[in-house]
Amino acid sequence: MVQPKFAHLNGIRLHYVTAGSGPLLLFLHGFPDFWYLWKHQLAHFQHHYRVVAPDLRGYNLSDKPAEVARYRLPILVEDMRALIDHLEQKPLAVIGHDWGAAVAWELAAVYPTYLDKLIALSVAPLDILRQALRDPDIRQAWAYQLMVSSPQAEQILQAGDYHLFTQTVFGANVQVSDYAFTTADRVAYRQAWSQPGAITGGVNYYRAARLMAYFTEADRQAFLDSWNQPDRAIGGEQFFVGLTPSDLFGPTGEPPDDDRLDDVIGNPIVMPTLLLAGEHEAFDLIDRFDWFETRVLNGTMLRIPNTGHRLIHERPDRVTAHLQAFIE
Repeated sequence: MVQPKFAHLNGIRLHYVTAGSGPLLLFLHGFPDFWYLWKHQLAHFQHHYRVVAPDLRGYNLSDKPAEVARYRLPILVEDMRALIDHLEQKPLAVIGHDWGAAVAWELAAVYPTYLDKLIALSVAPLDILRQALRDPDIRQAWAYQLMVSSPQAEQILQAGDYHLFTQTVFGANVQVSDYAFTTADRVAYRQAWSQPGAITGGVNYYRAARLMAYFTEADRQAFLDSWNQPDRAIGGEQFFVGLTPSDLFGPTGEPPDDDRLDDVIGNPIVMPTLLLAGEHEAFDLIDRFDWFETRVLNGTMLRIPNTGHRLIHERPDRVTAHLQAFIE
């Protein structure tokens, strides 16, 4: 059974759970999850490893700074570097999904001596995500980023008793059976989402990453047109009626010249690395830009059939088996 703990580091109080003993495995969740995403993997690996899964800053029981700037990628990386120092043990592997993968990629690039192996699930490094947003088709497919970056994001995500979050984790947006989640699972997630400031903390990752800069005026208007359709109401509410793109997002400028901006170092990833992705990954960048071949010096890519972005929930046993094979 996991034990909850807190650590004061990098200017915040960070909550994490831990179990077992032996080589350290560090698990990093993404949006809109918390440490509980990894419950199956923690239960499996705790018999032979020391497992640790934090709530990243802004989530669940960890501190939730109000300022967007305090969710920039270098600060998130320093959280994990400080946590590893606090644990006084170098991880055998850092495993991250979604935003947790973005943090893990950058941790491995900035502090290569802090981990022996890297496992990223579903998501490429942040600068590759930005590079992808130069493609109009990608921007259209990823228009959800406009919603989570908007001033109305918190109101939308809480509407209809966390309707969109529920769809993302338990509902139509995840390929799992109706029996994949227990009542306790659903209660745990809802408690995490309802923590004061947790919704803002989660969406501040998108705001701080400055992804909005890649969306054109036409992209923003198309987003508003879509969300102003009657069938986009949530809990009987519509959120953007009568608003213009500038009302929501301010003036539209030119996209940045450099996708790394000032928060991605871009160093080669030198340790053995596994990239796992679902066969039907909605945010798929594995086969674009040849970034994996050029940046990862010792890497393996694997696809998991019949899964999408939430492969940890969709095929937990398959994911665990791939993790174990690579770790060992």
